[in-house]
Amino acid sequence: MTFEQGSIDGGEGNDHYILLQNSTSENVIAHIYEVKDDFSFINLHYNVADITSVFLKKDHDIYSINITLRNKNKTETTLALHDIYSFEKEDFEKKYLLLNNQYIFSTLDGFLLFPNWPQVIEKNLEGAFPLSLTFNAQYNLFSDIENRSDIKNFSKEQINFIFRKIAQQDLLIVGEKRFFLPESVKLMMADTPFNDKLIGDSENNLFISRRGNDQLEGGAGRDIYRIEHPDDNERRIWINNNDNSTNPDYDLLILPVGIEQMNIIFKGSDDVILKTKSSNQKEKLEIVFWQFMKNKSYQHITILDAHYQLYHIEVNEEGKIYLDQYDAHMVPTEKEDHLVLTDGDYFTEEKLDAGSGDDLIIDHSHHHPTLHGGDGNDRIIATGNGNKWLYGDAGNDTILAYEGNNFIYGGTGNDFLSGGVGDDIYLITPNDGHTVIEDTGGNDTLILYGMDEGEFHTVEEGEDLVFKLSNPEFENRFSVKIKKGARGADEQKIETVKIHHPDLKKTITADAQKEMTQEEKEKREHIPPELMKELMSYFNDNQSGSFRQKIARDQDQLISVLSN
Repeated sequence: MTFEQGSIDGGEGNDHYILLQNSTSENVIAHIYEVKDDFSFINLHYNVADITSVFLKKDHDIYSINITLRNKNKTETTLALHDIYSFEKEDFEKKYLLLNNQYIFSTLDGFLLFPNWPQVIEKNLEGAFPLSLTFNAQYNLFSDIENRSDIKNFSKEQINFIFRKIAQQDLLIVGEKRFFLPESVKLMMADTPFNDKLIGDSENNLFISRRGNDQLEGGAGRDIYRIEHPDDNERRIWINNNDNSTNPDYDLLILPVGIEQMNIIFKGSDDVILKTKSSNQKEKLEIVFWQFMKNKSYQHITILDAHYQLYHIEVNEEGKIYLDQYDAHMVPTEKEDHLVLTDGDYFTEEKLDAGSGDDLIIDHSHHHPTLHGGDGNDRIIATGNGNKWLYGDAGNDTILAYEGNNFIYGGTGNDFLSGGVGDDIYLITPNDGHTVIEDTGGNDTLILYGMDEGEFHTVEEGEDLVFKLSNPEFENRFSVKIKKGARGADEQKIETVKIHHPDLKKTITADAQKEMTQEEKEKREHIPPELMKELMSYFNDNQSGSFRQKIARDQDQLISVLSN
């Protein structure tokens, strides 16, 4: 649908809009109305610098997002996305605004704009809904109408693109041309097919280098460098992670191959070079750690290979360099810990608590440990096929278990839980915030502890099945979303839902979940020791069960977890 002003109602389904430049001499408004939960693509016949403002506008209890655009004839077009935020009917106190629709935008100068708009906005003490409306922008030269004709002039030896994150306005340099992005648009550090220089800021940056010979500069913060290597492409990457802080945060380098394919390491002046063993020039990959030998401000990087093993670069007393497996015997602290467990690690009562701090625990063992993230926004990744007890505890946690029959409890906070291919148990209480569960197989059980049938109901949101409390007062404080649970696919389905305590005898099968009533009853807040003992009877600790030999996950999922 193409228009330059007026109103369009997209109706049900995913729609594609084209917003043209204003051909009149007056300022105009272009209205888009969409059905709730729709996804739409909007092609803006504007450059990214033509976005002058993005703001939330209230119309009674309905909120729209208005995007102001500068036309070539010096007029303004306001794009109004109606009903983008609203209150749920049960939210009588009007405390929470919920996002209704999803959009992606494109511009004439080659930018894809991904809205960074929150799913839920909570009213603050002043009675306002604080919201920073920004976009994440990815540049694509081949979609840049003005500059794509310059491709033939780009040199394979020189840096052709410079991506730079700046405090107020991010900057992109394409050949001789400069793009200063509006404050509401944040540049993604993702390269082009040519030679690029990506310069981050003092925040936590994610660099994605897929093609060409790139230079990556992270600076302060906990940066992630994700490297890819197409089979037919020789690559050389320079990493400058200079951080002059007293105690620099550790950065993470993610390799596209196992360390056994890339373990030639040597020193060149003050640089350290890591490269592949292959003699085939086309398969050659070199990563240069710039100025690594100079001082400690460069020596704070951890390497994650394609087998999810962690390594670091060591320098011995003689000044020789070697790769060492990340120390799996680190003692948990009250800071941000990176803990890696293997089959050689044993703990008292097979229990490990990472304590406070935003911790990362990676368990490659086939043991059956109990792992606690402790306070903080923790990430627990279990790749081995042992049956594990995984607790996120307080904070917004991510728990991934690839194999085995696991017990998973995210704890308080907004958590993401994924049990993988085994027969997993997920425990949820009314105080656990908003939980997302993405399961990939097995005969799984969801235990809603402290809730009776009448205290919650289910709704379908696209392909997802969502459990919500029926009491309007708690409606927006709690939810459990089963990804793709509404499709009825065997891999994503939670086969059994168990409710209440102490006997756990009330069971609702997946086919009967929609029949739950909305009667309100008293909730319990804590999990007593008796419940944990009782859960043991449901937890299959059989060592002879068959397990898949290959991790059933794409590396991209692990990357996204480590990036957050």
